[in-house]
Amino acid sequence: MKKADPIPKKSQTQKDLDKEYSKLVQDMRNESPLCEVKIKGVCTGIMEGLHHLQKRTRKNLCDRNNVIRACNACNSWIEKNPLEAMDLGLSISKHKKQ
Repeated sequence: MKKADPIPKKSQTQKDLDKEYSKLVQDMRNESPLCEVKIKGVCTGIMEGLHHLQKRTRKNLCDRNNVIRACNACNSWIEKNPLEAMDLGLSISKHKKQ
């Protein structure tokens, strides 16, 4: 009996999406390396990644209208304070269409 080929860890579609996302992060960092969130008393000032206003999905992962530059401290604050983040426009309910 012939051994089956191993299942790839990532599909080609996912690899392509990861590549597109990496390019988006780099492009946004090149435009400005600063955190856009700027939570007073939390922000470190330097972009370390992207924050998705609406939770990431394959559909909105690379949508520039759904991401802002964020330092890790601000990104963590948003995740830990969802109601306050929504009030500040830093988070959008997954049930609300953009």
